[in-house]
Amino acid sequence: MSRDIYQEVTDKVVAMMETSGTNWTNPMTGGAKGWPFNPVTGNTYNGLNVLFLSMAGGGAFASFKQWKAKGCKIKKGSKGERVIFFKPLDVKDRTDPDGERMIKIPMIKTYTVFSADQVEGEFAEQYQIRLDQPDETQQIAAVNEWVAATGAVINTRNEGKAFYRPSTDEIQMPPRNGFQATDTSTASENYHSTLLHELTHWTGHKSRLDRLALKNKDGYAFEELIAELGAAFQCIKLGVSSEPRADHAKYLNNWLAALKDDKKLIVKAARLAQQAVDHIEGYQSSNEQEAA
Repeated sequence: MSRDIYQEVTDKVVAMMETSGTNWTNPMTGGAKGWPFNPVTGNTYNGLNVLFLSMAGGGAFASFKQWKAKGCKIKKGSKGERVIFFKPLDVKDRTDPDGERMIKIPMIKTYTVFSADQVEGEFAEQYQIRLDQPDETQQIAAVNEWVAATGAVINTRNEGKAFYRPSTDEIQMPPRNGFQATDTSTASENYHSTLLHELTHWTGHKSRLDRLALKNKDGYAFEELIAELGAAFQCIKLGVSSEPRADHAKYLNNWLAALKDDKKLIVKAARLAQQAVDHIEGYQSSNEQEAA
């Protein structure tokens, strides 16, 4: 893909970010999944918790104590997700000479929640992934060949979440029938876009482009910008979609918010995403030469 096309896709995505907002819909719905909520309180999660829990599969999340109160038990070996809670705290205003004036300051608390799929019990069962979902995706030969040429290890597990694990250098994907259509994309577009997003993360391994060393919050958010732009580039290149889609823009907006809406970072992320796609393309050339 020429440099002009990379720039054109980036420009379109940036323009779309101005109008698409941040209400990203997780495509890995898996039946009873969707917008993250607490099945015990009935409340929905908000802020960055929506993004974090959507990436973990979306749907029902509650704390250990809340699940236990409903007669449920966390499955052995399950790892919870950390969520952030802001609560106003009344404290004395130190600038008040009389020491009587009170002001409110935000107190940040974190706690761990578990998905319904990590829980045993009748109450949790109604919120778990259904295994009988039809596969609404289509096989795209160009994507299959593109991914296979890299030799990346891809595991399929029915857990409603996709991620790349640097420690084992493996990609985990839900099965194809774990993806459904959203308002902005088909099930097939969602599946392939997610796979190519994780493949972009894969290029950051220390044995490849060595891009994953930064582990702080902003570093993680910036890496998500790179991966999503990399997915957008590959979707156009491989014919998954003919134009950048609104879901790319919405997802990027969420992470850009974590980076204080510094739009200049999109330009930097696009450059590194292009580098990642070029790296993946190198495997295609090597395979073609070996075949010849």
